[in-house]
Amino acid sequence: MAHKVADMIEVDGTVTRLPRTVAEMGLAEIQAIVGGYVEHADGMGRTELWCNENGAAKGLPYNPLASIATGHYVVGNVVVEHWE
Repeated sequence: MAHKVADMIEVDGTVTRLPRTVAEMGLAEIQAIVGGYVEHADGMGRTELWCNENGAAKGLPYNPLASIATGHYVVGNVVVEHWE
């Protein structure tokens, strides 16, 4: 049976499986991962993304893997949730 999983995708391409889904994490935990205020975006298919709301204004580096995975131009470390 399919279930949701969450991964952190860092700007250097490192992907880390998180121990909880986004619904199980608190806002503070997601903010710590993305480094500030959180913005949600729908990705491709059944993928959702949480990133730093002010990442571009802060000059955070481009995140190529997260951009490919979600179909958005993404900067900074992100949380991506998807079905597996």
